[in-house]
Amino acid sequence: MAIVFAPLKILDEVATDVYNSTKRAISITRDVFIRNMEIGFSAYIAAKYERYSKVHTLLSPNVPINVEDIYINPKFDYKNQIVLGENAINFVIDRQILVVQAIAGHGKSMFVRELFCRLCNVNYGLIPIFLELRDIDFELSNVIEAAHEELSAKSTLFSRSSFEALVKSGKVLFLLDGFDEIRTNARKLALRKIDQVTRDFPTAKVVVTSRPTDIFNGWSPATIVTIKETTTCLK
Repeated sequence: MAIVFAPLKILDEVATDVYNSTKRAISITRDVFIRNMEIGFSAYIAAKYERYSKVHTLLSPNVPINVEDIYINPKFDYKNQIVLGENAINFVIDRQILVVQAIAGHGKSMFVRELFCRLCNVNYGLIPIFLELRDIDFELSNVIEAAHEELSAKSTLFSRSSFEALVKSGKVLFLLDGFDEIRTNARKLALRKIDQVTRDFPTAKVVVTSRPTDIFNGWSPATIVTIKETTTCLK
């Protein structure tokens, strides 16, 4: 299993504050709480990294290749201006909600996966939480519940209140891949619940990927960019 360090360093910076905000609801010491939180979070991040850091290509259909070795930063169209992909991390940090749109096969999922891996390897002050939106039943759940469910599977001591305290710290970036893969009749509800994340947690950050759709029009907090059609994300 891959060993990644950047998110754990950030987690360590806020762990005491997370514990202090939830200690009345738990009956363990600070050291035990922090140790279990770090173990669980490390297992979560490492498993996600192992999954998203490798990709099969036409030239290597049987042997997965590291994304970092073949990834080319895309170009984004933002209000008829070109934003180079290598500046995307600053683009994300400066905005609360970023919607990345592209037609099929033009790298929107590859972009968000590479971004996740980059945040795992380099300390940008953000802890990435990666969710595939098609896996969430928005009639029964929401982004916070789905994320906590994945994390708590790695550490039963990582309570819902602890996770919400972590999100309130302003150190969490939700990477939400594949909005267009949500059932059509559930997309309006899904968008309301995604929007609710930043309403409930104003310091949280969100990146959403999707094929182009009008549903994001009028979503005033969001910055919407489009991956240029001539761009490929693989060398």
